[in-house]
Amino acid sequence: MRGPRLHGWRLPLRAWQRAAFDGWDAGRPNDALIVATPGAGKTRFATRVAHALLRDGAAGRVVVVVPREHLKAQVARAMVGAGIVLDHRFANAQERLARDVHGAVVTYQQVCAAPRLYRQLCREDAPAGGGVA
Repeated sequence: MRGPRLHGWRLPLRAWQRAAFDGWDAGRPNDALIVATPGAGKTRFATRVAHALLRDGAAGRVVVVVPREHLKAQVARAMVGAGIVLDHRFANAQERLARDVHGAVVTYQQVCAAPRLYRQLCREDAPAGGGVA
């Protein structure tokens, strides 16, 4: 795992977030779809999943993909509350993430412009047989 050592989970979850996390955690599927209204807590749920994957060593880093540039800093601020440090200023030209972060927040456009870069970034610290959050 990159970035600072993670502490135990300390942030409160809403009932639906707890139930969704418990369901996800029971089977740890490769993908999941969360549908909720704006402000319902999707980012907190995603933070909980990312925290579990990083802390357990199931993922070596987190790459969060958002639709708009202004959401990058917002997501990074939300996740740092759980100890997850993400680079919201990451640019494709950098080609590598800093060692002192757990990952990055990028836009769909960034990924579309450099899919091979993100494939490589996600594989670099992936545990054996494991993946990326």
